[in-house]
Amino acid sequence: MGTAPDRRPRRADRELPGQQVMLDGFYIDQFAFPNEEGAIPVTNVSREEAAALCKEQGKRLCSELEWERACKGPDNRTYEYGETYREETCRTGRPAQLRPSGYHVGCQSDFGVRDMHGGPFEWTASDYGRGKKKGEVALRGGNSRSGEVLGRCANAEPESPKKRSGTIGFRCCAGPENTASVELSMVHRAGLIPRVKFEPEIEKSLIAALPEEARKTLEGAGTLKRQRVWL
Repeated sequence: MGTAPDRRPRRADRELPGQQVMLDGFYIDQFAFPNEEGAIPVTNVSREEAAALCKEQGKRLCSELEWERACKGPDNRTYEYGETYREETCRTGRPAQLRPSGYHVGCQSDFGVRDMHGGPFEWTASDYGRGKKKGEVALRGGNSRSGEVLGRCANAEPESPKKRSGTIGFRCCAGPENTASVELSMVHRAGLIPRVKFEPEIEKSLIAALPEEARKTLEGAGTLKRQRVWL
């Protein structure tokens, strides 16, 4: 679970360091609730309301590690579709949009679980457990402009369980709940120091050192220049 320290991208304050976690077998819905191909996923529900809707079907909310396992598939992949990020497969790298379930045909894990990214975030039954304020819970999946980072199976986001949003939905699991959880203690070093002076030649050299694809993408949003400099 999580991402090994020598792999990139990785969010060290949000993910286990690629360690083995034993989970018992469980069932997970193929699609987000209502688990019907062609249906629009249900959103705008709190976590408690999502859990109640699962319970009505004799199911439960998935734990975040069950969700991650279902996403990574039997070969423990970084993304549900493989090791290399492909924006078009799940239409990641943009704000979350509601699409009919099954719309992105290739967006599925080798366990057959579909649309885990590219659409709404999904509630889990797990507390966030990463040194944040108490009461936050873990969201999985979803979409944002940072698609290469957020679109990974290991990524998690904190949220208040009372939040209702058009970009938060859920899917259900069944079987005895796996109690394994993510627990990370945060140790922060001294903060960054703002730097007042920054030589123009250094700015030019840093921009010139960018990979061509990255530079073109950034320049497409306007003039590329420094905004803040820190040590």
